[in-house]
Order: sequence, then structure tokens, then C-alpha cells
Amino acid sequence: MEEIGVIKTIRGEQAEIEIDPSNLCGTCLNKEICQLGESSVKRYLWARNTVGAGVGDLVQVEVEPGKAVLSAFLIFIFPLIALIAGYLLLRPAGEGWGVLGALGGFGTGLLLVRAVDRLYAGRKEFQPAVTKVLEHCPIPAVPQGKLPEN
Repeated sequence: MEEIGVIKTIRGEQAEIEIDPSNLCGTCLNKEICQLGESSVKRYLWARNTVGAGVGDLVQVEVEPGKAVLSAFLIFIFPLIALIAGYLLLRPAGEGWGVLGALGGFGTGLLLVRAVDRLYAGRKEFQPAVTKVLEHCPIPAVPQGKLPEN
């Protein structure tokens, strides 16, 4: 997955990047049903600054496709599988038990997703990374809260 944005701040090895929603939506398969592309609200993400880009630079940000698919599976599909498994497990005891099993399975699935997220959240291979500087900022960046002297 590839995105293009402008670096707003840098903290150590991490860069906060402002992404225009229209850039995200151009190649997305779900653009017909998603509301993100209609919004003019800017999106922000933190990424590893692997190329030494500076504040104001237009950059390309990438997430490994395999990691993006794995993350999407964990977030969207795994809780659904847990819901169905919970229903099927307790359904023989009655319809009401099946519904309770589904709710319990879904809740358990969400808790497991949260546990996996905490386990892998700090790993660099799951974080987006700045891979290319597309355009350097021609003007030196001004730190927040400070104005340049005349």
C-alpha cells in the first residue's frame, strides 16, 4: 500500500505525515462505497523516516502489502470468525445460548485482536515507512509556536 503526503513534524526516527484523502482513494478497490474520498479533512499518520526526509517534504509512504493484509484480516475477519464459532459452539444448547455464544465469541475475538495489537504495535515491520522523497521543501521549516525573525 502506497500513500503520498507532506511531513509535518519529526520526532526522532518517526515522522508525522499529512495525507490528502484524494491521494489515498485513487487506486482503492473500495472507493465506490467508502466515504473517506468525499471528505476534505486531512488524515495524519506516523511513519518511520527511513530516508532522512525533512519537515515540509512531499514523501511516499509504504506499508508492506502482506502486513496490510494480515492487519486487515485480524481487525475485520478474525472477530467475525470468532462470532460464528461462538454461535456454532453453543447453538446445540438452544437458540438463546447460540446468540450468547456469538456475542461471547465476538467479544473474545476483539480482546484477542487487542492483545495481538499490543504485542506487535512496536515492531518496525508493521509500521508504515517513508520510502522516497518526491519533493524537498524549498523553505526551511518553522518550529511550532515560533515565528521567523524579520
